[in-house]
Amino acid sequence: MFSPKLSVQGRTVAICLEESDSPSTFIEQHLMEAGMKVKRMTPVAHDELMALCQALPHAAILGFGLALARSSLDLESALEVMPPPMRTMMALLSRVLVNPPEVYWDIQLENDQANHQRSALAEGMERLMKNVRDQDYDEFRNDLQGISNTLGTRLSSGAVDCQHVFSLLN
Repeated sequence: MFSPKLSVQGRTVAICLEESDSPSTFIEQHLMEAGMKVKRMTPVAHDELMALCQALPHAAILGFGLALARSSLDLESALEVMPPPMRTMMALLSRVLVNPPEVYWDIQLENDQANHQRSALAEGMERLMKNVRDQDYDEFRNDLQGISNTLGTRLSSGAVDCQHVFSLLN
């Protein structure tokens, strides 16, 4: 799901069915008539995918917010020099905070696969901390290359997407 503050036009919604070759349902027809795209998947596939697409980024955003709240620096003075990545993270955090906390709590609590993604996020942070602590630039560079390889063809389009977002913040 996605925030009701966003347009549904062109958005994809998951329909959970045990068998993907089932006949089209009334709800699928209704969603498509409303301008949405429908993606069929099993409940298990849905939970795995939503843990990756919802629980992981929300956990990263919430972790950023918790770190920000613990900072002794004055946020107002940071606003004057805030680069686009920080402004983007602040925007994402603000979006989470203006919505009901129950939404994000349910995403973290109710999906059995979410814990796996939170653990992977924590392990990634531990890896970064170790690389910096050990002053291991080669391992840091190798990790970035591994991430680039994982993104594959999505890397270029993601960089373009980011450029568009950053240009909106100027």
